[in-house]
This record gives sequence, structure tokens and C-alpha cells, in this order.
Amino acid sequence: RVRSPSIDLERGRVYGDHIHVNTPDLKNQGGVLAARKDLKLGVETLENREGGWIASAGDLALGQAVLPEGQVSGKAQRVENVGATLE
Repeated sequence: RVRSPSIDLERGRVYGDHIHVNTPDLKNQGGVLAARKDLKLGVETLENREGGWIASAGDLALGQAVLPEGQVSGKAQRVENVGATLE
């Protein structure tokens, strides 16, 4: 579980079985955020660009918040996937 005021994965890599992210602003420019089982993103703004890769081999859930019990609630306000992969 990751909770932060903002996350910028500029060419960084995050791998795991179960990844839960809560942040108002998630920027991925050429980085990798990949889960083997489930990826849950609680974001207001998601920018995935420049070859960025956000993926889950299992479930992928996107909303405004990941609750403590692991459910995703609400809707992200803005999602941009430009020249990148979201799967």
C-alpha cells in the first residue's frame, strides 16, 4: 500500500502481487507500475505517458480512493493515457 500527496514514476519501476495506491496525483512517464494479482488505484488525476506501463495480470480497479478494506470507491476526475499502456 502506498499513500502519498503525489507520485511521479518518471522511468521508475514498482512491481508486486497486490498493489494499492492512494494519491491525488499519479504521474507515470516511461515508468512501470505492475501487479501480478491486483492493482487498485485511488487517484484524482492519472497521467500515463511516454511509454509508461500500468498493468495487472489479475484485477485492475481505478477510482478516487482505495478504502482500508481494499475496495475502490468514487471516480477519478481525469485519466490521460497518451503513448502509454493501461491494461
